[in-house]
Amino acid sequence: MTPQWLQKAATGGNLVAALVLWLGFSVFLFNAGAYQSVQAAAGGAKLLEERFGYTSTQAGDFLQTLGNDGRAAYRSFQFWDGLNALLMAVAFTLALAFALSRLLFARNPLRLIAFLPLLAGLCEWAENAALLSMLSSFPNEAPTVCSMASALTRMKLALGFSVMPLTVLAFLALGIKALRQRLKK
Repeated sequence: MTPQWLQKAATGGNLVAALVLWLGFSVFLFNAGAYQSVQAAAGGAKLLEERFGYTSTQAGDFLQTLGNDGRAAYRSFQFWDGLNALLMAVAFTLALAFALSRLLFARNPLRLIAFLPLLAGLCEWAENAALLSMLSSFPNEAPTVCSMASALTRMKLALGFSVMPLTVLAFLALGIKALRQRLKK
């Protein structure tokens, strides 16, 4: 069920490289990039993409609180956040494909779980586009765009919070399988 190109790409070396690249970029983005400026402008409040849903009024209040400089930083952050989403989607897709291809038979439909990080990444990109649209139209409210952004945020967070434990479980199962094979020898 996993495409041949993904199985070939899901090597240990590619996986380690993707994880190191994503983790390094994430550390930079959230500790030294525009994120810190947005956090400061928001007075430490959670960004819209960190909340499990929000209304048009809550989004408008948040954008108003940011001020002009904060909104400019938030706009900048959306582009870097999109790159982070891409790196994370690649890293976790490779991780799941690596583990699941070693645990499950080739035609097992559960191998499709490896594509959940890509779906989460697509939700992130669409959410970022909606947030950029809201920033561009500010101070005018865009309730339809806000509703879409909020729904995409919920979907992204749900998928993201599912992907990480699934990846850990897949690697635990892979470790148990390897241990059992060693004990049989």
